[in-house]
Amino acid sequence: MAETLINLGVKLMPFSFFFYLPFRTFLYIINRNHIAKLIKGIWYLSLGLGYVSNMYDVNFVVMFICFMEAWDLTHEFIAGRKSKEA
Repeated sequence: MAETLINLGVKLMPFSFFFYLPFRTFLYIINRNHIAKLIKGIWYLSLGLGYVSNMYDVNFVVMFICFMEAWDLTHEFIAGRKSKEA
């Protein structure tokens, strides 16, 4: 059963990444940025565990992390710019 769950996690990882992008935007709109950090931390933990157990290639891990960080930094920039205008 554990092997089945691991295989399911490997297949769902790219989809969870693409779900994070609109979900992060939604959390920005409703001003719940702390929840986004928790979700990103859990996602990084699962991605790191997948890398340590040789389920993912290092290029795969770095690509997802770079895109997620870029998306978060974009939202932080917009929030910072908004707070300076107010």
